[in-house]
Amino acid sequence: MARNKRRSQIKKTVDKTTFISLARVLVIIILSCSAAIAIPYGAWRLYRHYADMGTFKPQNITITGNVRASDAEILEAADIEREDFNLVEFNVTEVREAIEALEWVKHAHISIDYPDTIHIEIEEHDPLGIVSEKQLIVVDTEGKPIKMWASTDDLMPPIVSASRKKITEHPDIIKEAFGIARLAHTMGYPHQIEEIHYDDATGYALFTDTTEIRIGYDRFDERLSRLLDVDHLLDEKSASAAYILLDAENDLDKVIIKPKFIFPEQALEVPDEASASPAAIQETAEAQDSKAM
Repeated sequence: MARNKRRSQIKKTVDKTTFISLARVLVIIILSCSAAIAIPYGAWRLYRHYADMGTFKPQNITITGNVRASDAEILEAADIEREDFNLVEFNVTEVREAIEALEWVKHAHISIDYPDTIHIEIEEHDPLGIVSEKQLIVVDTEGKPIKMWASTDDLMPPIVSASRKKITEHPDIIKEAFGIARLAHTMGYPHQIEEIHYDDATGYALFTDTTEIRIGYDRFDERLSRLLDVDHLLDEKSASAAYILLDAENDLDKVIIKPKFIFPEQALEVPDEASASPAAIQETAEAQDSKAM
């Protein structure tokens, strides 16, 4: 009996000790969980307090590199001037993509200078000119479309026309067309080239306000040199041409001219469709002068 009583007392003592230990563990866990919740919650409440006060709102925003895209357009796209905006929640990637969606913006670089400054550096598309395929489109120096043309765009002729497929899939053709116009004026061609058309069947054709000039697919410097000779002879006789064909594949001296208007007193006897080299045209002019004498 006495032995059983002692065993019962020992068991009660162990159970009590175990309960106390478990209670202590539970208290520690509860306190730890409370601290784990309370500390972040307190930090969040503190952050929200300062955020609502505008502590993290940018006070300085610098924008550099933009010429065609205005500061106002960039700020509107970035959406960083709203009242609830703050630098802690600033998503650089999202803002950069929004700015780069603007028509003239090629790349945007964004950096933060804590505590209150955002720097936005803009690289814009460099416009090459205007292309036409039902609508007028501005292309960059890589021949790639930038935007629809607007009357406020400061761009001069020529306009390059081609099929939509050529414009979208072959920017090298567009670049070459503008290069031909530059080369012609660099060589001294005096007339404004209003349009350049490309066609797979005929190559490049230049259009002034009076004349269509076909120059084929290649050897443009040589063909343009012939054009200068023809233009000089026509100018001497105060004549103009409806078209000048310089696109003969193998014979660059072959020139076909369709006269458009000639002053009667200085008429140059050129058939409606003549095929001759500049030298032959010169001989025709000299022969006409001899007749006049």
